[in-house]
Order: sequence, then structure tokens, then C-alpha cells
Amino acid sequence: MKSRNWSEVEIEAMRLFYPDTLTEAFARAFDRPIGGVYAMAARLGIQKSAAFLALQVVGRIDAKHGKSTRYREGQPARNKGGPGSQSTQFKPGRRSPTWKPIGSERVSKHGYLQRKVTDTGRGKLDWIEVHILVWTTAHGPVPPGHLVTFKDGNKSHIALDNLELVSRTDLMLRNSVHQYPPELVAVMQMMGYLNRRINAKHR
Repeated sequence: MKSRNWSEVEIEAMRLFYPDTLTEAFARAFDRPIGGVYAMAARLGIQKSAAFLALQVVGRIDAKHGKSTRYREGQPARNKGGPGSQSTQFKPGRRSPTWKPIGSERVSKHGYLQRKVTDTGRGKLDWIEVHILVWTTAHGPVPPGHLVTFKDGNKSHIALDNLELVSRTDLMLRNSVHQYPPELVAVMQMMGYLNRRINAKHR
């Protein structure tokens, strides 16, 4: 997947709030892998504040925290195959019992109808939401940082006139903030504020 450049809004939010906010919150708000958030923080020279690291929720109370569950050097992996495990492994060229042909449809755990469009064996590439296929057929690829949503909120009402393209930031701000954790709400609100400030600067 092609990497997505960081926007001015995201970088400013990182500088202001990353030191005192859970990294997972940024990853969810910006729709980025958590490793990418850590990498950008390193590039910007931003670190978590001492006060934040002292919080119990971070799981870094002291160097001994979690020591008993860590792997030791030379310790075999728990999921390493043991004697007789070869009998349960798939033979080369043999398909999984859950395999479906291209064109098959299923409902995802989030309630979206998906269609199999390729057979690479990688679920995120092979299965695409049908409403996205409908949108992209009519309008082309979905721009980075945007989502195709249902105007009436009904995920089963897949019709072009019921679909709209919205930015992830606008969608998060549009939804009730009460369903999100407090640290994510703070990031979302700040992103909206920074967007307005930057847009005003460029007018």
C-alpha cells in the first residue's frame, strides 16, 4: 500500500498533543498504523511527557512491569509446531475449507457487504466493500483521508444516490463524540480547530 504524506494539521496535532495522549488514539484518529505514528514522532523529535509515562494506563510504571511475561533469549516460541504438527498443516496447493471464489459475497464483522475481487490470499486486498465498488465505478478511487458513507445510515441500502464522500475528520466530528474515549475526542476536536486555523491562514 502506498504511504500517505502527513498533513500540516496532523503534524501540528502531533506536536501539541502527542506527549500527553495515547499513541493508539492518534493511530485511530489519523487512520494510520501505530508504527507510523511512532516513526513520525521520532522524526519530529517528540517524546511522551514524564507525567504521561507515569500514568498506570500506559503500562510503564517501572522496568519490572510485565517482566514475568516477556520472552527470554533462546526461549522457543509458544506457537512453534511440535511432534505430529505436520499432519495438521496445509499441503502446497491445497485450499483452506473457508476459501471462496472470486465474486463471492459476505458480511464483515462491521456489517458491510463485501465482495471478493481477487484471490491473493490477503483478506484486505481480496475482499472489498460493495458500496465502495459502487462509488469507485461511478466516481473513481476514494481520495486518501476520505470515506464513502451512507446518507441514511443504512449499510444495507447500497445505492449510488445514498452514498457520499466525506473526510475522516469531518465524519468523526459529525458523529457524537460521546461514543469515543476522552483522549480521542481531544484529538478530533483539535484537528477540527487546526483545520479551521490553517484554512483561514491560506485565504
